[in-house]
Amino acid sequence: MGAGTPATALLSEHGVPFTLHEYELEPLSGVEQHRGERIAYGDAAAAALGISPDRLYKTLVLAIEGASEPRTLFALAVVPSSGELSEKAVAAVLHAKRAALADAESVRRVTAMIRSARHPHLSPARTPETYPQIPDYLQASAITLTTDGVTVTLLPDAGLRVGSIVVGGHELLVRENGHPATWGIFPMAPWAGRMANAAFTDRAGVTHQFPPTWGDHAFHGRLYQGAANEQSVAGDGTSAVMYAPLNSAAGWPLSARAEVSAALSGNAEAGALAITLTITAEVEQLVTAGWHPCFRRFLLDAHLRSEVGAEGVLSFTPTGVLARDTAMPGLHLADAVQPAVDGDIAAPGSGATWDDPFVGVTAPPQISWGDDITLTLTAGPAVTHWMVYDPDDALCVEPQVGPPDAFHRGGAITLQAGESLVVPLTLAWTSKI
Repeated sequence: MGAGTPATALLSEHGVPFTLHEYELEPLSGVEQHRGERIAYGDAAAAALGISPDRLYKTLVLAIEGASEPRTLFALAVVPSSGELSEKAVAAVLHAKRAALADAESVRRVTAMIRSARHPHLSPARTPETYPQIPDYLQASAITLTTDGVTVTLLPDAGLRVGSIVVGGHELLVRENGHPATWGIFPMAPWAGRMANAAFTDRAGVTHQFPPTWGDHAFHGRLYQGAANEQSVAGDGTSAVMYAPLNSAAGWPLSARAEVSAALSGNAEAGALAITLTITAEVEQLVTAGWHPCFRRFLLDAHLRSEVGAEGVLSFTPTGVLARDTAMPGLHLADAVQPAVDGDIAAPGSGATWDDPFVGVTAPPQISWGDDITLTLTAGPAVTHWMVYDPDDALCVEPQVGPPDAFHRGGAITLQAGESLVVPLTLAWTSKI
């Protein structure tokens, strides 16, 4: 069972009490899949929960044609999971010519689900990738976590970064490519996203200037370019903790400490990597933080180093997106929220369709590489914005505490000495590879 649905997320948001009944379903065997058999989810869930199938219900979205409106309408049908819906009966009740189950695109549209841009002009690269799983200069300090069919590489000296996630022999992340902000999964702190003019004024009224890293601005904090000063690995090889200072030596004028913990569970068929960033202040200061994952457009066969399969596409349900600041390109207006729209089809050479922070994301976003792997991203309660950047060569989905440029536009967190900001992120996958 998944971590939640848009419905349960909405109930939680509004404080409506409910009970989740969790269960596990047995996957079809290879023979059953070959025969084209399908799981009867209602019956299987009822059996797992020990209740009658008549007590479980399913919601179906139907497209209605020829009713009182000239355009296609949509209807929701709630029926017992053990039963079947008669489309003819629905059409008769609604005085329509025809009723049929809605296609996936229509379901996404009417339920507010949107997707990142699709890139049909792209295809898996034919030439083997040259980037290694672990760069030579990071080999000595690299940490490897393993479970059945899954290998995760942590790189303490590359900004406390997750450098590689290989599931069933397939790499999910962009590997080290020469630019510290465009590969792996790295923590963003003590600020997330872009800081206008690479400067901010602290709580004491002192203005601090930083080296610009994106035009005139500075992005993603200081941690991602630093190195750990301490690390530890659990004896079973499935968890680890990395530590690094945030101080003047690390390019941050105020004193703080960063910790990244990682725990791997499950296997290649169904598993998860839980990573947690903790920023602890040693003096009073403003901070924001987040995670910057760079996922691959196409999965990489880790053995052949060649791209395979279908393009990865993000699906999620935000309530809006921050408007772009036309006076300061690359930044956004923290108090101007626009409706979120589907990414649609990207034109060749057009660059990123999205480079924007989305709000109101109450259900975990998902990335699917065809039917091969589905990845669900679940962030902690402190996350308020999800930055999405989708160029041709990557898909970056970045949960953040506060909007970009929060030091100037509001949304930064004030930490007193000894207080901490904790930002967990769980990446859970199911795989058919």
